[in-house]
Amino acid sequence: EELKEEAADGDFHILKKDNKVVAFVYMEPPEDGHKKATSLNVKSGYRGSAIGEAMLKNTLAEEAEDYIIDATVFPELRVGTKYVEDFDFNIVGTTTYGEERKKIFEIQINKDKNKELKTKNSENWTYEKITEKYKDFFEDKGLKQLKEASEEVIIRKYDMEKEDSQMVPEVEELIDSEYEVTRYFSDEESEKNEKEENEPVRYFVFEKV
Repeated sequence: EELKEEAADGDFHILKKDNKVVAFVYMEPPEDGHKKATSLNVKSGYRGSAIGEAMLKNTLAEEAEDYIIDATVFPELRVGTKYVEDFDFNIVGTTTYGEERKKIFEIQINKDKNKELKTKNSENWTYEKITEKYKDFFEDKGLKQLKEASEEVIIRKYDMEKEDSQMVPEVEELIDSEYEVTRYFSDEESEKNEKEENEPVRYFVFEKV
């Protein structure tokens, strides 16, 4: 059962199964053509299941027809790759969180902009294509950055066990240079790992916007 509860301070999109909440999205009220998703949650027992993820994806896609959708995600969490790859978000900036002012990623769905980006939702820029095409560059040569097509596209690889402290400031630097992260992957071993943080390898595809 999928419900939408409207309130003065925003909307809750709720999915229930057997009268229990399985997944929900909270959207703040619209402002200047934007809506902010401050909660995207699937109950722990349903994470990775089609039912919860489909609800999140459909809700975000529906809202993105009329608004630019904003959200945030912690850089170390693998779910960030799912937001970019499955839910159509791009990483567009950073902000700070909590008393420690931890840097986190700002993510955004801009449907019209995404239509113009050559790397977004393209079969030429999947994890499999990138790791196969550039295997020699990333693995044999041990390099972590590749520039293509007059620097319109940049691919970066990070070993989270060694380069986690470099990742966020370097991503931030490229975003400040008018790039967005349009594709975002963790490696195959990470996908097999049940942990949600500190996977060995991340790949970012940046495109000039």
